[in-house]
Amino acid sequence: MRDNIIIPPVAKIKDIISIENRYYLSGAIEVCLGKYGKLLEEKLYNHKFYTRGVNLVVKENQSDIVFVEGSFEKLFINGKNIVSETAECETLDVYDARKKNPIRVLYNSYFEKKIRSKLIQKKENIIRKVLARFRAPKKSPSDGIHISETQKKWGCGNFRVNSFKESAHLEPLYYIKMGQRFCPAIVRYGNYILCGFPLLDMISWQHTMPDLENGYYSHDRYCDSSVLETLLFRLIKVIDEDANSDILLPGSWPCNYNAGFIVRHDYDRRIDDDTLEKILNFYEEKKIKSTWFWLRKTFDKKQINEVIRRGHEVALHTEAHTCEDLVRLELSYLSNQCSFTPLGATSHGGAGGVGYLGNKNIEWYRDSGMLYGELLGNQNRVGHNSINIENGIGYKSSFFLPPVHYSLDLGMKEDQHALDSLQEDIPKILDKGHCCVLMNHPDLHLKQLFNLIENINLESVMKMTFADYFFLKNKSL
Repeated sequence: MRDNIIIPPVAKIKDIISIENRYYLSGAIEVCLGKYGKLLEEKLYNHKFYTRGVNLVVKENQSDIVFVEGSFEKLFINGKNIVSETAECETLDVYDARKKNPIRVLYNSYFEKKIRSKLIQKKENIIRKVLARFRAPKKSPSDGIHISETQKKWGCGNFRVNSFKESAHLEPLYYIKMGQRFCPAIVRYGNYILCGFPLLDMISWQHTMPDLENGYYSHDRYCDSSVLETLLFRLIKVIDEDANSDILLPGSWPCNYNAGFIVRHDYDRRIDDDTLEKILNFYEEKKIKSTWFWLRKTFDKKQINEVIRRGHEVALHTEAHTCEDLVRLELSYLSNQCSFTPLGATSHGGAGGVGYLGNKNIEWYRDSGMLYGELLGNQNRVGHNSINIENGIGYKSSFFLPPVHYSLDLGMKEDQHALDSLQEDIPKILDKGHCCVLMNHPDLHLKQLFNLIENINLESVMKMTFADYFFLKNKSL
């Protein structure tokens, strides 16, 4: 797959980084392409991807399909510059050839929220209970957007787009609006697809997240990764004009399977041995695999060893504030107490932790020798390798990021669960060939968890742990 992606020389990329004041992620597009497996790889055998800044020499009899990423200051075909106008924007609506059905493309940006200490949270809860007697409680707001200069370099802000001149030699495929006028922004010249904005960079961005100072809270601006991937795959004709990128996913699984299913347990509060035995017996009966993410304060050697003995996985649910704390206070303790080292980790979002810190967490986990972590905020439906930044340039890393999880627990009360919606949503997720990660805290809603699993058709679905999924994907990546 790497051979199909042509990037500029490093010196040229550094010039682009300096001009744009953002990291160059376009070359890491192989992270996205690789997650679709052998089926897409076979379809892309005669395709080339030219990332922005490549010195393009147009060949009149080009047999391969070549996607060329902009924006461009100038682009010459037959001795004439075909670039018309250039603009900067935060969001861009891209219209089809009939100038209808707009697709909004952008770089995601996020709200952060600092997690209060346990003492402050206790005081806030007392105040909230008092106030609740007099007025309806309100959801606590985020602390606002914190876009540092480092975050901007990941691509959180404006980007450049150019339109192309009308020409008998150029076939307009998609339009944008410049003022009130529709102008071609993606055109075809022979087998060349010329895109006037950094689509490959945007797609790569969907497979990572910047370093966050405080924990991830919610989106400010958001574009679903599958929307951008669908646009790209339609342009290069690996899917039909009316198809979605999801159509490629069932074929990415091993023979006899067309989707994946993982149960994730966040072990935030202790459960007794009988409850654990009940869960594990149910999983044995239903042939379910699960990964248990244990907090340092809830470590229980006997229970951890029992989970592993029964064929499931134990990983780390970290509250660490630094990479040093992660290694010294959590990984070393787990290794010494339970004689094993976890392969992956997730971030605890409750009191005591700092929440999910994006790429900062990914680097901690990778540097401490783990194989996988998590990616919040971007709704990827299948797992993929992460992106590592070296001198401002994005490269595919061997570190793995599983797909988004779907939580059964909406709160700690008995009726605060998502059983009804998940009974409807999970079959749709599996039908599309996604890997569905069902998340539950094992001290909550076990009746609903068992009910949900019993009523899902998992006959042709691969039931895995996170570690199983990592090794499966890295056979084909």
